[in-house]
Amino acid sequence: MRNESGAAIGVDLGDGDSRIRPIQYAGLDTPEMSVIDIISPIAPVVSDSLAEAGASAWAAGGLFTLEPGDTIEYYGEFDGSGPAEVDALDCRWLMLAYGGWITVTDGSTAEVISPEGGFVYIPARFPVTWAGVPPE
Repeated sequence: MRNESGAAIGVDLGDGDSRIRPIQYAGLDTPEMSVIDIISPIAPVVSDSLAEAGASAWAAGGLFTLEPGDTIEYYGEFDGSGPAEVDALDCRWLMLAYGGWITVTDGSTAEVISPEGGFVYIPARFPVTWAGVPPE
């Protein structure tokens, strides 16, 4: 994630749906999905209560702060599966589906960022090379 705004923002990297994360994978012979069978929670609409909660978390220092131009990488659990299950697939492409949302605030306004349509597909050539998760 990269802050491309001109101000510092607070990012809610809470658990579960309040992060953009991998929600499903499939082994395919082509880099396109032919059948879409994914259920992903719908991102919340920015409401007064959501904006107030963001402002309160911002004021209390409970959000990850990104200064203008800063980036952050974060890890999301991969569909409850690990490398052994994925490596056992017989395919040419690994299709990853990402869903969820991220709530950001500058302390006075809030925005919910989510993939258009609720999720996004990312194809990867198979077999994949696994990278370790950084300690922090």
